[in-house]
Order: sequence, then C-alpha cells, then structure tokens
Amino acid sequence: MRKYELKHNGNDYSVQLQSLSSEEAVMEINGKEYKVSISAVSEVVPEGALDSLKAATAATGAVTAPASKPRAVASSEGTVLAPIPGSIMEVFVSVGDVVKPDSRCSRWKR
Repeated sequence: MRKYELKHNGNDYSVQLQSLSSEEAVMEINGKEYKVSISAVSEVVPEGALDSLKAATAATGAVTAPASKPRAVASSEGTVLAPIPGSIMEVFVSVGDVVKPDSRCSRWKR
C-alpha cells in the first residue's frame, strides 16, 4: 500500500503498510511484520489547513456552509450514497431491528 522511510532518535526505520481495515493494520517495520488492532479512528485537520481555507475564502468571496458531519444520502433509485468509499459486503441487521450506538451492523470493504 504505502512505504515510509522514517527517522526517530537517530535511528532509520523502513515502514511498509501492507493492509488496513477498520479493525486492524498489518505493517512491516525493518523486515518484521506487526499486526495492530485499531480501537478508534479520528479525522485530523492538518495544522494551518483552516487558515489556508479562510484566506482562500476571503480572497474569492466564496461563502461555505458550516462544517458538518458527513451523512449517508438515499438516492431516488434505492441506492445509498455514503460519505466514505467502499462496498457493503454483509448486513447483520434487518428492517425494524433495534440497534444500540456502536453496534456492528455491517461489514464493508474499501
């Protein structure tokens, strides 16, 4: 997938991300494979990104809507357009089922 050449405390590291899912990452660091469980995923805005956006907006006079959390949108053909790329591989709930927050309702693949 991706390969990184990193330096930490004067030591060089070759890191290759081999696979990434919503639950686990597999990477090779200096020839040794590691499997890492993912407990949470967050979106991080790079430092200065908002300043650049504000400057561009001020320069062009464009007005943007306030930032909001992406949401799925149903289309007229019965397709659901999602805010992230991927395919739903399996659904674990049925119409009318009661689910709790953070329940695993489906399995998807990028």
